[in-house]
Amino acid sequence: MLRAIFVASLFAVGAWAQDVQSALAADVNMWSGQMNPRMDAAQVIANSNRLAAGYQGMLPYAARYGPAEIARNRALARQSFAYLAWASSAYAANPAVMQALTGAYGTLGGFYGTPGIGFYPYAAPYAYAGANRLTRAMLLRDRSNSQLEANLQRWGTAWAAASYIGGRFYGNLTNLPDGAEMLPPVQPADIALVPLPAVDVEKLTPEQVGQWKELRENFLGTAKRVREARVLLEELSARLRSQGMNLNQTDAAAALMMQGFLEDAVGLIGTTQFEPAAEALSRAEYQRRKLRSVTGR
Repeated sequence: MLRAIFVASLFAVGAWAQDVQSALAADVNMWSGQMNPRMDAAQVIANSNRLAAGYQGMLPYAARYGPAEIARNRALARQSFAYLAWASSAYAANPAVMQALTGAYGTLGGFYGTPGIGFYPYAAPYAYAGANRLTRAMLLRDRSNSQLEANLQRWGTAWAAASYIGGRFYGNLTNLPDGAEMLPPVQPADIALVPLPAVDVEKLTPEQVGQWKELRENFLGTAKRVREARVLLEELSARLRSQGMNLNQTDAAAALMMQGFLEDAVGLIGTTQFEPAAEALSRAEYQRRKLRSVTGR
């Protein structure tokens, strides 16, 4: 009798877990069909809160997911990240929306980084990278906001901590892998120089031409120094791994944000937002200087 009750209870819990995930997947699928400017800011904020609540609701059950539930969850993650990426692009100038989206990214990072939930390890650093990216974007618009500065460090540290998977560092993922298979590690020779974005000078105002000339030289120098720092850090990381150690999380976070701000500058230059691009380069350089104690340069 007791065994029958126990089995029935397990079945009920499993069914409830599936219902939570299925309900959230249905919502995200609906939002994905509405990714257009007609979705107003209030709805995007509500969707972000719903996404965060849905992932929190799955948390008590996720460690017991079977293969079918794991496959559905990975599909849900990819669709959720696609929606968040669209919304953060469409509402980049709306601080309230960006804060809500940042919170959703952070919740997804916390979910996939929870001990015992190891079926999609790359989703955790990918999510924290999103939270840090949006915080950087807000900070470049509101440079004196001390709370954003604190959040930048908070998400950077979480990003760095989640990036160690199987003893390797995977913080600079550009795409989310479909599964949990180990990816080949980054080699120093694989670290490419971030290229100078193309700018149509003929479309610039005389004032912008002067700004671009100065910014261009700044970008080329910063990109070169950032690559050098990343190569030196990867070489140091390899030596540490051979001794069973990892880079300090603070240093790893600085390296990730250094690269992040440089990539932010690329996007801003591409839309001729030269002033915030210059600020992004300044912040990339600031993070690089924080690494001198470990890179030696």
